[in-house]
Amino acid sequence: MLEPGDTILALCSKVGGGHHTYGVTDNELVPQNIYSKLYNFEYYGVNSDGVLDYEGALQKAREVKPKLIIAGASSYPRTVYYYKFKTICDEVGAYLMADIAHGFGLNVAGVANSPFPYADVVTASTNKSMRGPRAGIIYSKKKYEKQIDNGVFPGVMGAPQNNLIGSLATSFKYCKTPQYREYAERSVENCRALADELQLLGNKIVTGGTDTNIMMWDVKSHGINDATMMDLGESCNILYNGCRLPDDNRTHPSDQGGVRFGTNIVSARNYQPED
Repeated sequence: MLEPGDTILALCSKVGGGHHTYGVTDNELVPQNIYSKLYNFEYYGVNSDGVLDYEGALQKAREVKPKLIIAGASSYPRTVYYYKFKTICDEVGAYLMADIAHGFGLNVAGVANSPFPYADVVTASTNKSMRGPRAGIIYSKKKYEKQIDNGVFPGVMGAPQNNLIGSLATSFKYCKTPQYREYAERSVENCRALADELQLLGNKIVTGGTDTNIMMWDVKSHGINDATMMDLGESCNILYNGCRLPDDNRTHPSDQGGVRFGTNIVSARNYQPED
């Protein structure tokens, strides 16, 4: 849907929790990637509370006139209001793409804010909160179907994997069950419980909590970095990953100020908030 050189407006990976595939700022994690070579990326961010700055995104869109706006993130724990991005896109004449990679399982279960009424394109991962096989999926309005199909094949991919398609079908069938909705609801409940308890113990949680199955813990306030924290967690058989915080100016991949938790796997194992 874009041509090389077109402008994309996306959430900044440095200060907002955007994914590094949204181009590159000055993050040493990804010195350069193919998207930065193909497109002109501009960025919106978050406010001082770590919440999406929709007014700032509007002002930036008016300034740079993007052809595409990406509403989505890699490390953002709060509800994304897609209708606000749709209003911005309508004003500047941009496509709206929703990246719901991490929260797709919640969307499938109907327990998260849905981008489908507003977005031209929705992209998602089927292996994260959805708990299916490792794959990606693209939804779009009908009028873009041929463009996207041709863009995928022969544009960037070769032969399909029929075993993967079968596995995806099995996973989507399970997503229609009451048990799956219970799992999705419990993922959010468990994440909120985890964030609340950590804060009661005196820890700083980014944005003060979560609306999703993801939360970020600010560990730099304890005088340690993400690498140290991940080593400590692994020694206790607890796995999480390092993440960049909105108010952290460090860029080295082994020296970041936060860690990101996800509660989908423990929820799948029937952990409850009290656990």
